[in-house]
Amino acid sequence: MVKVFCHIHAQMSAIVRVFDHPWFVTPADDHTFVLDAVPPGTHTVVAWHERIGEQRAKVVIAAGETATVDLTLPVLEAEQ
Repeated sequence: MVKVFCHIHAQMSAIVRVFDHPWFVTPADDHTFVLDAVPPGTHTVVAWHERIGEQRAKVVIAAGETATVDLTLPVLEAEQ
């Protein structure tokens, strides 16, 4: 994880996640995602948000089949 900050504007920042594998994706506007060419086996899917943290779920991928996993990141109340 690489944190990037603006030295002029305190509210401007970013986090860059760096992986050593090709299996990552940003969800679509409808909150769904597809990871292609994942090898068969048992894997852990991790959803992450910079303010909420991460949620993990196990998924079993069978050769030639599609698997589904549901992950939910809790919504934070707006700060007032």
